[in-house]
Parts: sequence; C-alpha cells; structure tokens
Amino acid sequence: MVKESFLLVVILPLTAIIFFTESINRPMEITELEWLWIELTAGSFWAVFVLLGYIYIFYFTIGLIKKLFNKNNHKREAIKN
Repeated sequence: MVKESFLLVVILPLTAIIFFTESINRPMEITELEWLWIELTAGSFWAVFVLLGYIYIFYFTIGLIKKLFNKNNHKREAIKN
C-alpha cells in the first residue's frame, strides 16, 4: 500500500498541473474550482482523477495521523505503567 500511495503522491500533482494548465482556456470569470466542477460534470478524465486522488491522499493522511497518535498513546501508557 505504501508503494501505491507514493506513486499516487508523485503522479497526482503532475496530473493536477496538467489539468490546471488545460484550464488556461477557461473564461476569466470562472475560478479554478468552478472549472474543476464544470469538467467533473462533463466527465473529464483529468478532473475525475484529480478529485479521486486528492480524496485518497486526504484519507491516507488522516489514517497516518491516527496511526502516529496511537503509537504515541501506547508509549505514554507504557511509561506510566
């Protein structure tokens, strides 16, 4: 799982850069997030990949933080006992 996560962390920003460079042709009154939403509703592969990738990284980060806090809590309990 770590190898896949690492690959995603490396590939996702590159994909996001490509997606947002494609957004250069968007109208000036539309923000990047609005453009992402428009592309998502249109079914753009890049937009779907970027969104799913960032959701995955968010959940991976939350899981990592929980894992680190659990390790620290176990160490504190061992020191108390």
